[in-house]
Formats: sequence, structure tokens, C-alpha cells
Amino acid sequence: MDPSGNYLLLVNAQPLCNCPSRIVRLALLLTNPVGLYAEYVYLLDEAGAQVAGVAWPDPKSILVLETAGQRGRLYRINLNAGEDIAFSAWGEGGLEERSPVPVRPVAKVLLAEVPIAQAWGLGVEAPDRLLTGAEGKVLRIQLPSALW
Repeated sequence: MDPSGNYLLLVNAQPLCNCPSRIVRLALLLTNPVGLYAEYVYLLDEAGAQVAGVAWPDPKSILVLETAGQRGRLYRINLNAGEDIAFSAWGEGGLEERSPVPVRPVAKVLLAEVPIAQAWGLGVEAPDRLLTGAEGKVLRIQLPSALW
């Protein structure tokens, strides 16, 4: 939940088809007014990667932990830099096969790379410190304060 009381729902944290895809859908559900939402296209760095965790520290941006193999990458996503596809023809399918993707994905800014495998979840502990779970433990990710 963000500071204004909105909820973030991550839909399909893996690609939308059983193919070497990089497309993931992010859906934002707004609680006030009830029923409004937005959807954005997020591109994974590589096919086979997955979104391991999402945190919403403020209404304008999202933090995404993306994992592939033995490494994780933490990104800041600017929601205003993507195209809201909530009321588009997304449900018709076909985005996976089209190249380039016919919508503007959210912009990603790399904040950190961490040696982590099988991560799950992401939370904000402090402005420059995040939490994630890996191998049955809670791990802290310390960000340089200049990035925050």
C-alpha cells in the first residue's frame, strides 16, 4: 500500500505466455475512488527472469526486484513514464508476438545489483534500506543514499 492508501497488485509476475517472453503486466488498484485502476507493461531484462518483489514507497514510483539466475537487479519505475493500458485491447492477446511491443513500457532505472538467488518479496525498511527474503532468511539491501 502506498502512503495515499492505494494498493498495488502485481498481475502475472512471470511472462504472459509459455514462450521466451519478457513482458509482465503491472496492475495498480486504487482504493479511493473504489474501482479505478491502471495497468502498465514492464519488460524483464531477459527471457527467463522474473519479478521477485515489488515495493511502493511513494505514489509516483515503484521499486521492482528482478531476478535471473544467481543475481538480482533492483529498479525504480516511474509510473508517469509508461503508457496506461488499462482500457486498451490488452485482453485480445498478441503482445507477446509483436516486436517491438506496441505500447510504451514503464521506464526502469537500475539502483543496485545484488548476488541473490530465489528471492521473494520486497519491502521498504527505511528510505535507503530494503528487505527481501531468500533461502529462508530476511536479507537487507542497503542503497547508497545518493540513489534514494
